[in-house]
Amino acid sequence: MSERDSDNAVAGAIREQEMHYMHAYRNRDPRSLVTTVYATDAQLLPPGQQLVAGTDDITQFFQDILDSGVAEIELETVELDVLGATAVEIGRATLSDPHGAIVDIATFMNIWKRGPAGWQISRDIYKSDQS
Repeated sequence: MSERDSDNAVAGAIREQEMHYMHAYRNRDPRSLVTTVYATDAQLLPPGQQLVAGTDDITQFFQDILDSGVAEIELETVELDVLGATAVEIGRATLSDPHGAIVDIATFMNIWKRGPAGWQISRDIYKSDQS
């Protein structure tokens, strides 16, 4: 397999994980989102807040976003660099309310690691693009 084929396979695996992320969020299942997509030692670095670490705290973080009225998160990869068992992704997240109105657009950087459970987010940092 060439390096390009390998990178495409990683991109496909990450996209599959992101599809699960969006589906689980839409179905109000933050536990499934986090246990499938995030590594057990993952860290989330939200803007203006303390670091959020571990499955339970990241699950609660997503539950709080759901409770705030964000009904859907759409993810788009803008750039993906694969470095062996690590991948760095720059992307855009569009957050919508239950009526489909956009409530925020954010830029994110995820560091993905390949482990026994496949590709999972190890570090997640984002910022709102809204002023």
